[in-house]
Amino acid sequence: MHSKKSIVFVNQSSGYLMIDIINQHVNRFDEIILLTGFLNPRNQALDKRVKVHYLKSYEKTTFLKRFSSWLLFTIQCLYFIFIKYRKSVIYFVSNPPITVFLAYFLKREYTFLIYDVYPDVFVQYGILNKNSLTVKLWKKINIKTFQNSKAIFTIGSGMKKLLSSYTSPEKIKIIPIWTDNTYLKPIPKEKNTFLKENKLTDTFNIIYSGNLGITHPLEVLLELAEELIEEPIKIIIIGDGKKRKKLENLKVEKGLDNVIFLPYQPMNVFPYSLAAADIGVVTLDMKAAHLSVPSKTFNLMSVGVPILCITGEDSELKELINRHQNGKCFKVNQKTEMVKFIKEIREDRKSLNILSENSFAASMHYTPSNAVRLLF
Repeated sequence: MHSKKSIVFVNQSSGYLMIDIINQHVNRFDEIILLTGFLNPRNQALDKRVKVHYLKSYEKTTFLKRFSSWLLFTIQCLYFIFIKYRKSVIYFVSNPPITVFLAYFLKREYTFLIYDVYPDVFVQYGILNKNSLTVKLWKKINIKTFQNSKAIFTIGSGMKKLLSSYTSPEKIKIIPIWTDNTYLKPIPKEKNTFLKENKLTDTFNIIYSGNLGITHPLEVLLELAEELIEEPIKIIIIGDGKKRKKLENLKVEKGLDNVIFLPYQPMNVFPYSLAAADIGVVTLDMKAAHLSVPSKTFNLMSVGVPILCITGEDSELKELINRHQNGKCFKVNQKTEMVKFIKEIREDRKSLNILSENSFAASMHYTPSNAVRLLF
């Protein structure tokens, strides 16, 4: 049993990763609390011993709504952190990033799990000027809070490099994101109900599944569809976001019958929709190349499919794919090279199988056991 009897987790948007982390703590503390705006279980439920307080949910439709939801959630946390659970240790997750300002005033143990480094993200996207008073103040807060924290967990070497400007590199621990091979796994085409229901059993399927946000360079998928219009290939875009309407309009304008749009799939269908891919697509804005590794990358590994990445030349995502030899990364303007890659592995079953096997083998390195390494 941990010497501390109570721990509070702070994460505005809690999914399967957070659930795995919290569940690893239930036998180490007498009391576990989660402050969140949204809880989204996958195949593993949150332990029933965890007390959940639902606060303001995360809104990302506009920057104003995003920041407003961050601010309201952080204000609501004041009561729980400084009054109701004033003796608990605190486990902060970087959504919302402004909870770092709460940590500044804490006189007890706390730790951070950083998925995105702020204000660096705002500076990178031109939202804030690097010389602004806000950025200078935020960075000073980061330095004090990170140096005083028990530990800093993050997901990759690029993130560690950024965080090293705020605290000692020795304090920063890299713990990769994970997937779950009991929930996601390769599914033969003849047993894949998603393929049958959507009449995709006889085509070569390129699938993007996730957020259709403004920072994702998804227009290139429509450009690829235009180049591949004569091939027995379908490009399936699953998800929603601010860019969906624009992409649908492009499909109509270009007459791309080989592009299919589908909504987010229910949890019981998701494993089948992901495994329906002959090639899975991961996109990452060049500005975020050192700031993120999309979790869908690891999910695609679980279902054992080759991965086509659209990202910057020097990115953590590209390093990951090159390490495991389970796909290929391209810059957004390398359309000709992408088409060549798609055609080559569609026509060469041996190459496709090697990439698929490498992808599934890579998933063994990113399992829920990683959550144990994130213990407070």
